[in-house]
Amino acid sequence: MRAKFAGLFRPRIELGEILNKRQILGRITDPFGKESFNAVCPHDGCIIGLNNTPVVHKGDALVHLAYNQKENSSMTDDIIFHLVSKADWKKYQNAGLYEPPSLEEEGFIHCSNGNQVQHIANSFFKGVDNLLMIVIDVASLESDVKMEQPDDDNDEKYPDMKRKT
Repeated sequence: MRAKFAGLFRPRIELGEILNKRQILGRITDPFGKESFNAVCPHDGCIIGLNNTPVVHKGDALVHLAYNQKENSSMTDDIIFHLVSKADWKKYQNAGLYEPPSLEEEGFIHCSNGNQVQHIANSFFKGVDNLLMIVIDVASLESDVKMEQPDDDNDEKYPDMKRKT
């Protein structure tokens, strides 16, 4: 989603948030606060990139939105996310196969829904530079995705990609 006007962008959304079509992303105001415009979400989707610089020029990216082009499908069902450091991702890319330690140790790859990404990043990747968020279209997977509850006191379930058997 790009800015249609130059000014100061004040987002009303957060990274990883699931949005509805026509939901207000934020406001762009002129430097004097006399004119303002709503930036509106063009599709149902998930925020995978957010401009944190308040000053925007016409055409600047405000947000990057992952969305499903299939009709009558929900982002919460079709898209999951996996966080990995850029260094680890590059190591696996060179090997030609992505197999993080959890796949061998536990039989699955830890993932999260859009509303869980920020919590996972803050809890498990605090201080990690160059963190990548891998966007996964569940419909394109050959392996199963199961909703699993961690072994802690949290009642929330997380999507995990199981090893293909």
